[in-house]
Amino acid sequence: AAAAAAAAKRTPQIIGMSATLPNVDGLAKWLDDAALYVTDYRPVALRLSIKLGSDVYPLPSREEEVEDGEDDDVLSERRKVSLKDGDDASHVAQLAQETMDRGAVGGGVIVFCSAKFQCEVMARMLSKKLRVDADARASDGLDRISASLRNVNPNATDTANRPALATTVANGVAWHHAALHAEEKRLVEDGFRSGAIRVICCTSTMAAGVNLPASRVIIAHPYIYRQKPARHALLSSRDLKQAAGRAGRAGLADRGEAFVVVPEPSEIDCDFAAGGGGGG
Repeated sequence: AAAAAAAAKRTPQIIGMSATLPNVDGLAKWLDDAALYVTDYRPVALRLSIKLGSDVYPLPSREEEVEDGEDDDVLSERRKVSLKDGDDASHVAQLAQETMDRGAVGGGVIVFCSAKFQCEVMARMLSKKLRVDADARASDGLDRISASLRNVNPNATDTANRPALATTVANGVAWHHAALHAEEKRLVEDGFRSGAIRVICCTSTMAAGVNLPASRVIIAHPYIYRQKPARHALLSSRDLKQAAGRAGRAGLADRGEAFVVVPEPSEIDCDFAAGGGGGG
């Protein structure tokens, strides 16, 4: 009885966590002066790189910034790595293949695209370019997942692209966006968690709140898609961090790498892209 009475007097504890929420000081005050704890600790270190043309520039970590104090150029030529000649799509394939060659251990690749059609185009391209061992295709269950996708209840949703999705999945690549049926999403996500599906091309549906075993994230289109003649709007810093943070989730991947593909200035609605120099 005493224990029950003591339990009844206890007030509930609420813990909120976010990696990118702005104005946390104001939120803490609004929550009646809640205790605020801030840390930059990450169980799995995340390494961010910028891909500009055929060159990849790994951004320095805090420790490297201290050591290289005299080097003010973030895109340091000293750290630059050059990819093979080609366009952005072929470079995405190169970066994805590097992770696939490590095997299923350590996590796969998430490729973020701006629009649903871009996810599908990217997945089809990667499924043709990436090398998947035939024995691995059978042992990893890709054929089984592909068959399951083809057999999703045709009355559940009007997914005309289901056969194409099943074909790319047979090669270890899938797409994931809001137009997929819940069962299709489940099959794709479970296949990625098992290590059978090695690459997922997705929209922002996977940018937050989803823990998947990805060791490498490639933000192929770091903007909000707008139909022509309008130009695209760059992602905010917060949204970019949310997407990059899908790499190296604790307990699911042993490394975290994120690559941001710099778009053509003519595609972006931004002051510096138009030559105004105001950026912001």
